[in-house]
Amino acid sequence: MQALPAVRATAVEAGEHFGTMPLGLMSFCSAVLAGAVITLMTRMQHATESMGVKIVPAILFGALLAGPQLFHSVLDSLLMFAALHVGADFGYGDWLARLGWAALGNLAGGLLLVTAIRLLRVPHRVAQERRAVAEGR
Repeated sequence: MQALPAVRATAVEAGEHFGTMPLGLMSFCSAVLAGAVITLMTRMQHATESMGVKIVPAILFGALLAGPQLFHSVLDSLLMFAALHVGADFGYGDWLARLGWAALGNLAGGLLLVTAIRLLRVPHRVAQERRAVAEGR
């Protein structure tokens, strides 16, 4: 923040949105969605070796995360820290509470909405592959 004094007001505005956000159902659901978005992005990126194809989900899912201001623990911690360093109206305790809340929601979104659904599809595919091997395909 010392290097870019022109963005201090913007940092406070962005950081205070998350630093003063009430911890409730709405913020938790926002965190769940953010966790699902990042997990889906990561899965898409791991599905290819092409750097160009990896960049597309990074840009699209980054916009999907930032546009509606979904509650992501890492991204929003950066925004809150920037705001804290230039005099925001919340403290490190507020940041810590929101970090934990967002991380819990991010984990739920990533593990339950994306990973668990994928794992539920695995037994069917394993059985299908075993049948193919048994039949000599």
